[in-house]
Amino acid sequence: FGRPLVAHAPEPVRALASSGFVGVSFFYVLSGFVLALGEKRRIADGTFDHRAFFARRLGRVAPAYFAAWLVLIAPFLLGARSSVVASVPGGLLQLAMLQAWWPPLALTWNLPAWSISVELAFYLVLPALVRALLRLPAWRARLVVLGALWMIALALAGAYRSLAPDGAVGPDSSATWLDFLKFFPPARLPEFAFGVTLGVAFERDRAPPRWLGPLAAAVAAALLAASERLPFALLHNALDRKSVV
Repeated sequence: FGRPLVAHAPEPVRALASSGFVGVSFFYVLSGFVLALGEKRRIADGTFDHRAFFARRLGRVAPAYFAAWLVLIAPFLLGARSSVVASVPGGLLQLAMLQAWWPPLALTWNLPAWSISVELAFYLVLPALVRALLRLPAWRARLVVLGALWMIALALAGAYRSLAPDGAVGPDSSATWLDFLKFFPPARLPEFAFGVTLGVAFERDRAPPRWLGPLAAAVAAALLAASERLPFALLHNALDRKSVV
């Protein structure tokens, strides 16, 4: 929303101001990391209660989620952006937290809420992901998994880029297949699984080198500063993840 303020700024500044959407990728990676780190011991020893976990996570996000839903009823039903008939299906999907499963309606009503819809889907698969990763024999195998997940994300975005089913697209574009790439939970799963893998592999008594964080931040900043020259589909939920490692 602040892009007009830097419309005449140098290209790296404009690019950084236009690439805030990659924060959602980092959110999913961080979410997978934190949840795996906190739950992996209970999952490993069989004391993990999936139903209680899901209820606990839902209890965290539901109050603010539904408060926002209620606040936005009047603007979306009375506003000129869409008719009442067109708004109702999106509103019902949002009420059920399922809007991300039908991407053409993911951005109706409360726009950022689609990310919570995706996150709830991730909560369902967390135990299976952690169990599978715990079976791997060594950290090298998990490193291979990290690379494979990144390549899967790149392949999805790369296929979209190559086939170009929606033509030229950018940060403000809304198109059918682009919406599936951006909002459909299975398309975003590699990001969450990437974070889960990091969480399973992380050992508290083996701290990473201190220089690794600044290096990752520098790589991310360099990529984002050049984002106007990079394919949007690749940057959106694939290319930026290499700086997280």
